[in-house]
Amino acid sequence: MKRARRLAEGLALLLAVFLLTGCQTRNEVPTVASETSSVFRQTEETAAPVQAGSDEGEDADMPSMKIQIGKTDHTVTLCNNETAQAFSELLPLQVNMQELNGNEKYVYLDQTLPADPESVGSIHTGDLMLFGSDCVVLFYKDFSTHYQYTRIGHVDAPDGLARSLGNGTVSVTFQPASEP
Repeated sequence: MKRARRLAEGLALLLAVFLLTGCQTRNEVPTVASETSSVFRQTEETAAPVQAGSDEGEDADMPSMKIQIGKTDHTVTLCNNETAQAFSELLPLQVNMQELNGNEKYVYLDQTLPADPESVGSIHTGDLMLFGSDCVVLFYKDFSTHYQYTRIGHVDAPDGLARSLGNGTVSVTFQPASEP
């Protein structure tokens, strides 16, 4: 009985985190830990997005964009926040993104974007985030972090993203999803 109550409390906490994250798409929902006891330790800082089942039309109103790396395109579902809106107003945008730590590419913009940083706890392959108010970061490996970021969006199908980005500096074009 205690275990069921603790599980229900943990699930309620995860639902609260889901509603507070700002990225409320079907592709980004908090995970439920495999062990019951770890569910209660999950907080807003450690809850992680995972792929969920596909329901047609669910994301119909969610804005998206395309990232072009060489001849490879990746679709990004944008978060429903001021940062993603301001970033999308800069598109199309071609930049040279630099390598950092073997898990991310970054570029400093010429202007600042609205920021609402949060301790995300876990980074996931395909996360597109803002560090500070002018540094756009595209992550291509999962890892834990204590840094704070503002969410911009997430690559819908991040398989192959690391291969597309390669080593070192890479030219990346961000553009509206509707452009050819």
